[in-house]
Amino acid sequence: MSATRSLLLLAVLARVDVAGQQPPVPPRPALGAGQDTNSAEAYVAFGMLQIPDHPKLAGDAFFWATRLDPSSGAAWYGRWAAQLLDPDTPAGSYAMSGTIQTSSAGTTETVEITAPPMWDPDSLRRDALLRDPLLYLRLDFIVADQLVRRRSHGGTLMGTDDPALQGQVDYSIGRFAEATRDWARALHKHPGSYGLHVDRARAFAIMSQYDSAVQELRRFLAATPTRVEQRTLGPDGSARIAQYAIGRLHESQGDLVAARADYDGILAADSGFSPAHAALARLAVARHDTSVALTEYARATLVADPPICYTYGVLLLGSGRAAEAGGQFSRALEADSDYAPPYYPLAVLEESAGFDSAAVVHYTQFIARAPRTLAPIVEVARGRLTRLQAAARPN
Repeated sequence: MSATRSLLLLAVLARVDVAGQQPPVPPRPALGAGQDTNSAEAYVAFGMLQIPDHPKLAGDAFFWATRLDPSSGAAWYGRWAAQLLDPDTPAGSYAMSGTIQTSSAGTTETVEITAPPMWDPDSLRRDALLRDPLLYLRLDFIVADQLVRRRSHGGTLMGTDDPALQGQVDYSIGRFAEATRDWARALHKHPGSYGLHVDRARAFAIMSQYDSAVQELRRFLAATPTRVEQRTLGPDGSARIAQYAIGRLHESQGDLVAARADYDGILAADSGFSPAHAALARLAVARHDTSVALTEYARATLVADPPICYTYGVLLLGSGRAAEAGGQFSRALEADSDYAPPYYPLAVLEESAGFDSAAVVHYTQFIARAPRTLAPIVEVARGRLTRLQAAARPN
């Protein structure tokens, strides 16, 4: 793999042990007039606009997007990119090393930087890929080019004749067909650049060429047979992520039998891979196998993931297991108190059980946090809250 390619994949970013360290909670950015301040999508869109010139503000927006919708891969990915682009954070001087061809000098320069102990931004990128293994990684070229500019005295990745790099440029601006051709040329020149198969798969998936995407991912898996090789590729080069992506592609094609086999295969090798358990639960719901779905959701939520806990709770509630459902809604809110959906069914359960004071609190919190997409449920919640408050007033 060429050094330029290694940098571009950010596979050379150093890993550090940061157990227990968490980032501070940033202020919530103000959105434009008429924007839904409870919408994760609105904050992601705002962050994408701000990130080239104002990475700190963008990072704050992406942070709140992950709070409002923890299932958003784009939000976690944006947080990762913003940390690396913000020069005022430890992540802004995160380690990279490699031989970089810059267009300004036309010469080869070696850049080596030491990473300080910090919260590893790679974990944010992995969080993004676990939520959406085929996520459009539109910011990768911007991140790589800005890091080079910052550490090579004005050098840039723009203008180089590396086809792998040109593929990243085309991909980042939405020229997906061109990107796949660039990367094909790069693979012809450098067959050992295994990660390019994953890049091509992403581009094919965006163009809904699912068979081609699956083929590229299988080529990647066949070309990286050892764990050592896979570890050097960073989070994007994980065999598990590639296998999971194949399953998701089969789901997109409607081939649920193949998808189920994909997820079973992942779990045979790694029984703790929770996204595969959640996927199997989703497939079980589709074929009306509630028993299997409940079992798989239980396995997927050994560590609380708010959206999955919420979905599990809804299934439990529909299965007549109200107490267990309430437990899952509570777990979701303990993990993320800004995630709106669990507040409403939890309040309904509390109202049904006669815990009116708790129900009032949770209806109020749901109304305050719910995005506009939940407007019909908000109206129902307002009606329930009004009745409870009226009943509590002394005559």
